[in-house]
Amino acid sequence: MVLYGLDGMTHRSQAYGLLAVGLREHWDLEQLPSIARGKRGKPLFPDFPQLRFNLSHSGPRALCALDWDEVGVDIQQITLRRSAFLDRLLSPEERAWLLGLGDDPEAFTQLWTLKESFCKFTGLGLTRPISAIPVPLPRQILPSGACLPFGSVCFTLFSGPGWRAAVCSPARCASSIRWLTPGQLPPVGKKIPQK
Repeated sequence: MVLYGLDGMTHRSQAYGLLAVGLREHWDLEQLPSIARGKRGKPLFPDFPQLRFNLSHSGPRALCALDWDEVGVDIQQITLRRSAFLDRLLSPEERAWLLGLGDDPEAFTQLWTLKESFCKFTGLGLTRPISAIPVPLPRQILPSGACLPFGSVCFTLFSGPGWRAAVCSPARCASSIRWLTPGQLPPVGKKIPQK
């Protein structure tokens, strides 16, 4: 698995430029293949079904994963959440976990990226309430690069000033993100899929 990150994104379509760079460097594809959606909306390459990818974006950052196996990624800016909002999104166990960490926005963002990356990994999307989607609950906010095995999947957590990210993949963790700037991307005129 390889991960590419973009810092300084000004247009959501730049995430496709990030994907194009990853495809060229990782799989020697000079052009971005056509992209379709699976039954539940997960993006895929119909002409290259063996090549798996996933994209996420938030604020000025985007994240792209490429692998031979299914993969899910999520990146989020850290923001404050209202308590009533949290009660609708989290299971009682998750809410207790978050309160135990001082209701910290960074802890919530870590939890949210775990849930989103798992949903994107499975390709099922939000076919059940987000509060019913189980993810690991570590005893503390974990540092960037932390690996969390959980059943048949592994989560890797990444973070930086003002953001958190998670990658979900089968039974192995990601090692690092290769960060790029907008100037390193080819122009790509495709729209980024909505989450």
